[in-house]
Amino acid sequence: TLLKITKKEQLPKDTLVHQTADGTVFFNKYISPERLYVKFLGKEIDAQLPGQYIRSIAAHGNEIYFSSDLVKVYKASFNPFDGIIITYLRDKKEDEEFHAWGLCSRIRHGKTFAYRIWADPDKDGIIIDVPNKGMEGLKLVEIHRQFEKNDGIKKCNQILEERQFIVTKPLRRPKDLYGG
Repeated sequence: TLLKITKKEQLPKDTLVHQTADGTVFFNKYISPERLYVKFLGKEIDAQLPGQYIRSIAAHGNEIYFSSDLVKVYKASFNPFDGIIITYLRDKKEDEEFHAWGLCSRIRHGKTFAYRIWADPDKDGIIIDVPNKGMEGLKLVEIHRQFEKNDGIKKCNQILEERQFIVTKPLRRPKDLYGG
């Protein structure tokens, strides 16, 4: 059988989409003036943005999470009765950096941790175990969990292309990598 694909609509220029677990699609026009909106019953429902711009945006569960003006963290959800509801979560932490796609990093106890924007920056995170001099000019692009679910190794890093890296978290010790 062949899959038939029909173009329903074209994504507007300079716009990203983020779909939540309940199927809601948020549109983020990321050039000024920025917009965050949902299409519902043929209408565009705009959010009242808490700042001038949105960064580090990502979907998790039935909400999207983002930083506003790189100083505060919010989540947004949608329901047909109230529209888009934006909830303040927290201020940016000391030494915290916001990266693309809902990624964050922070130095705690002299070590750099990477985590998702919805995680607790004081408790959650995966250690980035690359020396600082090896990280110069690199950009965090992904956190990836792999292997089976048990507590083997808690940290691992993989250098991707020039100027990007992924933090990976193997959950068991693979024999082929560690010789055992």
